Amino acid sequence: MSPIESLAPLASSARAAGAPGPLPARGDATVGVLVFRLGGMRFALPSSRIVNVMPLGRARFEQLARMAGKGTLGTSGLPLIRLSTRLGLAEAKSPECGALVLFGSEGKVRATALIDDEPVDSRAEIQLMPEDWRSRFAPCADLIGGVARLPDGRQAAMLDMTIGVFGRKAAPAAPEAHLVVRRAGHGPEAVSVASLKAIRCPGEIAGRSYLLRLGRDGTPVPVEAILGLAPEGRVESAGPARRLVADGHSYPLLEPGRAPAERGVARVLLVMRDGPARTQAQALVRALGHHVSLADHARALELAAGRFDVVIYDVDAYGVPTGAAPSTAVCLALTGRPGRLEGFDGHLPPGDTARLVAAGLGWGPRTAS
Repeated sequence: MSPIESLAPLASSARAAGAPGPLPARGDATVGVLVFRLGGMRFALPSSRIVNVMPLGRARFEQLARMAGKGTLGTSGLPLIRLSTRLGLAEAKSPECGALVLFGSEGKVRATALIDDEPVDSRAEIQLMPEDWRSRFAPCADLIGGVARLPDGRQAAMLDMTIGVFGRKAAPAAPEAHLVVRRAGHGPEAVSVASLKAIRCPGEIAGRSYLLRLGRDGTPVPVEAILGLAPEGRVESAGPARRLVADGHSYPLLEPGRAPAERGVARVLLVMRDGPARTQAQALVRALGHHVSLADHARALELAAGRFDVVIYDVDAYGVPTGAAPSTAVCLALTGRPGRLEGFDGHLPPGDTARLVAAGLGWGPRTAS
């Protein structure tokens, strides 16, 4: 059995005969890893990012699993995910034992993860995974950073956590995300989010339409409406023209110059109730190439200092906060209330795709003043 075939529980397509193995390891150095099993599959996390590991019995695990469903570790405001759910391997029955892993740097906890197993410390050689295999590990391909070879020769899928706490990556999270727009006299068309340099919204320009600026040169393209984020699909070429084929629809691509715009990658915290609105906002922010964490508690706003570059706080859900907003983050109020709210840098109307995208195009890493 090849090394990749030993990872087959993640994707049935990886069971094909003759599948290639991972690329050779870069050198003989080993790194510390935390190893655990989910769904019959072995995984590993890098120990360098782990502050502490707390063993859990079933009762405490079930309590934390409910918190993970809301995205936040109680009133701490720290992001909390359940890895088995994120990987698509969660089981209805809670495990007899599990663990809460605290991530961060320099002893400061910045995020947490719940594991449906009791992990063990080990060391491993890290091998690269061929890029043509990555798509076969959906829906968790974005979490797999390579293959960890353990001392006994067994393999583990190396998880590269991208929940906004381990530094900023150069590559955007979703470079092929697209918005669906409509120009006057045209049907729906698609615009690559990576190519967007700016959006001017109604009220900022005459005619009450939107003005997109695309590519490094900011080519102006007026549109009547921004219909939302396109479903995930593929880009097909037909001569010089290209189209986005997604969810049974085919959208002509608007891409003057094709050159992507350059922008920073920010750590963004969404303080919102779990539901369709938060799911849509999370997808849009990820499509812009930023790292996203979730929280469902009003106190998360005051605990965000130093951990995030941008915080979007749902005022309509939690009310106007009494504590001070973090000075090191751009704080935006998600609210339908008119006017400016004290303590916030601006506001976003709920469900306004265009204004959220327009704001996100200017986000980047911030430093303390």
